[in-house]
Amino acid sequence: YVSKYKGNDRIVYIPDVFNGYPVTSIGTNSFLDNLAIEKILIPKTIETIYSSAFSGVENLKSIDFEEDIKLISIGDIAFRGCSSLTSITIPNSVTSIGQSAFSGCSSLTSITIPDSVTSIGEGAFSRCSSLTSIIIPDSVTSIGQSAFGGCSSLQSITLPFLGQSSTGTNAHFGYIFGSSNYTGSYNAN
Repeated sequence: YVSKYKGNDRIVYIPDVFNGYPVTSIGTNSFLDNLAIEKILIPKTIETIYSSAFSGVENLKSIDFEEDIKLISIGDIAFRGCSSLTSITIPNSVTSIGQSAFSGCSSLTSITIPDSVTSIGEGAFSRCSSLTSIIIPDSVTSIGQSAFGGCSSLQSITLPFLGQSSTGTNAHFGYIFGSSNYTGSYNAN
């Protein structure tokens, strides 16, 4: 796995093999607060991006995932504060997006979430103040509190079914725009 990067390259390609072993994860704090990086190329062997892996990489503008990547999980605060990132297409192998994973990505205008995702963590896209619309696929069964809190430019959101499930239990997504004191309204058309 990638444990720590200390370089100052603008473009970083994470290798798929190191010393004869496959690189399958990007470890906690691996690229934390690196201000030189503008582009990351992630190989198809990566299965997990751990917490804070790219947190605070303020000049990161582009994340390229290799085709057929095996990525399953994007950890808590993995890309928090990547304020130059303008768009992200989450690979169609990902099932969970961690808490505050993209929080504070204030230039993010476009997010593509694939049908493979089932869980979006608390605050996952909070403070993405340039985000104008989002489509949550039907595969998502859990969205944490404040997942989109502070997304002040958000004009359109498409959500999966809300209400009572076929089993008679309530299906809900918590307070995705903030805390329980929300006073807005919704149209259930």
